[in-house]
Amino acid sequence: MKLKRCPNLHYYDGDKYDECPHCAAKPAAAPAPAPKPVFEPAPIPEPAPKPEPRPEPVPQPKPEPRPEPVPQPKPEPRPEPVPQPKPEPATHGTVEMPAAGEDIWRCACGAVNRGRFCPECGAGKPQPVRQEQPERWICSCGAESKGKFCFQCGSPRPVQNQAPQPAAVSKPEPVPQPAPVPKPEPAPQPAPAPQPKLTFQPVSPQEPERTLTAQIRDAKFLGTMEDARKKVSAAADDGVTQVIFDEIDDGFVLAWLTATNTSSKGKVYTLTSPKTTIGRADPEHPVDVDLRNDRGISRGVQAMIVYDPLNKKFFLQSAGGKTYVYVNKEMVLTYNELKAYDVIRVGETNLVFVPLCCESFSW
Repeated sequence: MKLKRCPNLHYYDGDKYDECPHCAAKPAAAPAPAPKPVFEPAPIPEPAPKPEPRPEPVPQPKPEPRPEPVPQPKPEPRPEPVPQPKPEPATHGTVEMPAAGEDIWRCACGAVNRGRFCPECGAGKPQPVRQEQPERWICSCGAESKGKFCFQCGSPRPVQNQAPQPAAVSKPEPVPQPAPVPKPEPAPQPAPAPQPKLTFQPVSPQEPERTLTAQIRDAKFLGTMEDARKKVSAAADDGVTQVIFDEIDDGFVLAWLTATNTSSKGKVYTLTSPKTTIGRADPEHPVDVDLRNDRGISRGVQAMIVYDPLNKKFFLQSAGGKTYVYVNKEMVLTYNELKAYDVIRVGETNLVFVPLCCESFSW
């Protein structure tokens, strides 16, 4: 609707009529006096469109009532757990926490260990001392006790090993003894047969290594293995005989070597030959104790452990390689005698020496 006003001050709908319908219906008359100026009223704003009615909500079906839960019997209260003593934390080095049930022990140097040997000083695991139970004894009152005194009457425990005191006996009168009969002189014994001496056999140059170790140790030779080979070869060429001692056959356990560091930690090497070589093996240089994981060791034989069956001793000899060999942090120039739990260092690897053959036992 468009509101308009004609000159005669008639209001009409401009959208519906082109002219004022009121003026068109009246006859033409004298012109009306000019109207007085009147202030135009403010246009009436068009009413805002009514919002569309919202659709009525669809009624939702009522949910079915849930069955009431059946009351469950209350569980019995569990007994409170007994507090377990916390294990002592490891305080030495970078030792990991032991697992449950794992056997650990502390060395005299202070290191906490889990194996049979200490990785710091090489000492063996101490054996537990069994405490003897006190022996039971029966008192004269009939009570059975375990201490030094009876718990019923307080009598002391009788001494079992005490010898009875002999009763005082009057000395008998001396009986005259008959004159001694001269003893016959013993018949001369035949002279003992002479002990068979060690056999002397020439050492063939084809196998100078077969008994070289025993010859060097028995003769207290202080040179190197190369000097010993030259001496044996020269003696064989000159026809000079050498002392041959019986050696132990291969296959019998003589000692063990245990690695305590590097990636070979915990590995055990069994010594079954009177001469055992140590080094890093390759196709051209085989060794008995192959420390292939230690790149600080030159290829080939670097040291040799020799067992002397006559004196029941072990010796560590340097093979003259590029890698230095130590025993208990002392450099081996010629050879050193090995004792139980000595630490042999080759390159970066530490080996603990544990002998089986000794003065108490040997094959």
